[in-house]
Amino acid sequence: MPDTSSLQNRASGRSVRMAVCGKCVSNQYTMHPSHTSGGKVFGVCKPLSDHTLFHEMATKCSDVTAAGCSLAYPMPLQCQEFVGGKGEVEWPGYHGYNVDVNADSPVEGRAIAFTCVQVATVQFATTISDVFTHGVIAASSGKVYQMVRGDLAECHSESEADATNLQMACVNKGIVKGCYMKDIDNGAHDSKAESAAAYETKKAEAFAQGIGDGWAKCDTLTEKNATSVSRL
Repeated sequence: MPDTSSLQNRASGRSVRMAVCGKCVSNQYTMHPSHTSGGKVFGVCKPLSDHTLFHEMATKCSDVTAAGCSLAYPMPLQCQEFVGGKGEVEWPGYHGYNVDVNADSPVEGRAIAFTCVQVATVQFATTISDVFTHGVIAASSGKVYQMVRGDLAECHSESEADATNLQMACVNKGIVKGCYMKDIDNGAHDSKAESAAAYETKKAEAFAQGIGDGWAKCDTLTEKNATSVSRL
């Protein structure tokens, strides 16, 4: 039988049916949690793009050459969290949330959900290509890449029968905000070690310079490859 003794959060004192979702229809939706049963979270499914954190992430560094968008994390990790049986409540007769219920109790054994976003700058490079002539490196080159991408992850527990061993259902979404590449002329060298050391220096200089002269937008294959391995 449901607990109808609590009058918190404007409860009426009687059992009321609530239309909530236990699973969203596709990964184009995120769960906005509201209720729990055992270790399972229930809530309302809304389009992923309607989430407030998604909107913040999507609008950050829309111009990747803008100031601050070359930082490692132009938007550091931000999360909204939900823990069953914990949080602020509204007492009867008081319109406003003023009591943090079970604030000091452990999270373990409770259903949980969270949505996290971040915007990160990903820097990477090809391996160096050395051209040998008569046993020495006559020329060497490589490419460096800088990509700014946003990521969202929404996860909620779905193991109703066991709140001590939570199984999570997650949705992940990544957005490439911009990807640029630059050719590196690494010159001639007497040995592979010398060539490799010079390449490391030139890579660092190119990344320190930031996107500017000599940089061009990534081709589609490079962008897709980079996106696939730089998840949140």
